[in-house]
Amino acid sequence: MKQATPIFVFFCFIYSFTYSQKYNVYKVSAGLGASAYFGELVGMPQPKDVSPAFSIEGSYNLTTQLRGRITISGLGIRGNDRNSDKPSHKERNLDFSSFVWDVNLAAEYDFLNENDFKIIPYAFVGPGVFGFNPITHDGTTGERVQLQKYGTEGQGLSAYPDRKPYDLTQINIGGGGGLKVSINKSTQVSAEIFFRYTFTDYLDDISIIGYVNPVYFQNEGKLKSLEYSYRGSEYPNFTPFSQKIYNRGNTIPVDFFYSAQLKITFNISAKMLENKIILILLMAFACLNMMALKTQKGS
Repeated sequence: MKQATPIFVFFCFIYSFTYSQKYNVYKVSAGLGASAYFGELVGMPQPKDVSPAFSIEGSYNLTTQLRGRITISGLGIRGNDRNSDKPSHKERNLDFSSFVWDVNLAAEYDFLNENDFKIIPYAFVGPGVFGFNPITHDGTTGERVQLQKYGTEGQGLSAYPDRKPYDLTQINIGGGGGLKVSINKSTQVSAEIFFRYTFTDYLDDISIIGYVNPVYFQNEGKLKSLEYSYRGSEYPNFTPFSQKIYNRGNTIPVDFFYSAQLKITFNISAKMLENKIILILLMAFACLNMMALKTQKGS
């Protein structure tokens, strides 16, 4: 039993500490909705450009109207030039899709006190980190292709030593707002729009206005990189590469993505949270004592 004594002391310390805390309210939420992005392949999204999105969230009341929150989201973004009505996009004939994970820390402010009103507008803003990986499909085999690995804008070519592969993990600034409705004292439903302003122009693997000279790809044997950088040859009545009159990218320096969700939120008091922590610690204490007893019997 001596081995378990430090655990018991630790448990007593945690219990005495948590029991003395003020019982502020925690909130947990889950949301479902849709997402899209703004970049070289999509401006105003069409239905074909929209993907599903989900989130889970925890928050803590700092005051009656201000709280800190952490949101973990999973969402899709995609774009396809074939869905566009612009000749320049059809000529380019590029497409991509990507799953995006996003973790955001934000301050959320209710414009009305939830203790006095049932319908409450709110806004939030804060930094985040996210990961993405633009994917396309090979025009011949149909296989999934991770575009970042192919350096479609000359990344990795000796002719462009300053063009480095872009990172697939980036930071963003998130913000948005919504409207929440109190169902009862412990439950709320809300509709929320969440924008993420990024610091990369490569969510869709497209950034630079001009195309890489095909000769540079050919000289280094990167024929697939050339194929994925301009796919007009897969489109009916295409313009041969040497006769292109349109740009690859545009002058907008960054991409961003966003989501719209319906959420359900439950209030959890610190007392309830404390009881769960105590239960977990008791179970851990019991397991460690059993392990200690078995060790003593075996020795």
